[in-house]
Amino acid sequence: KKLTTGTILKTINNTDLSNTNDADLWSLVENSKSAEIEFFDENTINKISVSSKEYRAVYLALHNYILNSINDIEAKEGFFSIDHNTRFEMERVDIKEEGKFLSQDECPGDNEVFKKFYNPLSQITLVQFSKDQDKITVQDGYFYTNEQTWQSNTIEGVTKIRSKFDFSKFPFDKQRLHIEYNNHDLVMQNFKEDTLFLINPNTKVFENLDYYKDSNYLQEWKVKNIEVYSKYEKSEKNFFFDTLTLVLEVERNSGYYIYKIILPVLLILAVAWCVLWIPTDEIESRLTTSIVALLSLIAYNFVFQDVIPKLDILTSLDKFILLSYVFCAIPIFTTIFLSRFVERNQK
Repeated sequence: KKLTTGTILKTINNTDLSNTNDADLWSLVENSKSAEIEFFDENTINKISVSSKEYRAVYLALHNYILNSINDIEAKEGFFSIDHNTRFEMERVDIKEEGKFLSQDECPGDNEVFKKFYNPLSQITLVQFSKDQDKITVQDGYFYTNEQTWQSNTIEGVTKIRSKFDFSKFPFDKQRLHIEYNNHDLVMQNFKEDTLFLINPNTKVFENLDYYKDSNYLQEWKVKNIEVYSKYEKSEKNFFFDTLTLVLEVERNSGYYIYKIILPVLLILAVAWCVLWIPTDEIESRLTTSIVALLSLIAYNFVFQDVIPKLDILTSLDKFILLSYVFCAIPIFTTIFLSRFVERNQK
């Protein structure tokens, strides 16, 4: 509880970790029944004593994750759609001797024998709100390698995931797309004291997501960053849930709005201010030009209305448009004010 994720450790049993290699570090952690740990707490060094205890652990490994494509990012509707291939694996320590009869090839899980086996991988849940059953395939399998029996669960297909979008900086906004897997159903059905149900990502997950970052076909968005992290939390009923989250940070391509909205608006404002060079006695020409410019600005306000939902906040583009209204109205008020003095004082 005190050594949260990100805490910097200084020593374990007076061993300076900055001078300890990985192999010795593993040995130090695994072979110590108790330890004194020094860690940094802001600018001070604290020391605590910890002791190990036996516990049951169920490791569910996200062995591979292939993000084939993000089909749609419907920011207005609040969801995005992905086409993915996800493979979970876990070591079946309860099938040791029997596993030797499996060849190196994976045996399908729909075999009559395997149907009788309990399948905890099927209870890992992808947080989603819609999936196309005709485009989803699920395959279970068993294989034996390195004197260990493994079970696999592969899910491939298209699914839709809800997401909360922040439009305050639209059209220069960045959005974080969360793909979450949790083991809530598994824990609630198999909860025992001192049991850890953990979901751990394999290195292939990071490799494939990095590949997708550089090789995707998104047109309106650009993938800027990718994160993978796990959150282990305790519920009110002492259930410990693990949630593995894949985060894709995407940035909207703002060039469309710069070239087709912002620059034309600035051009319209330039036209609106040029009326100040029209002779002051031609009031009708001045007003006609200014009002046409103002109506053009109002029309541009409807160009991007279908892109984002109707919000109770002003986005960056909303502020720019409203400010352009103000600057477009200044020449109109100036023309009306000067019209009182045209006949009285031509100069």
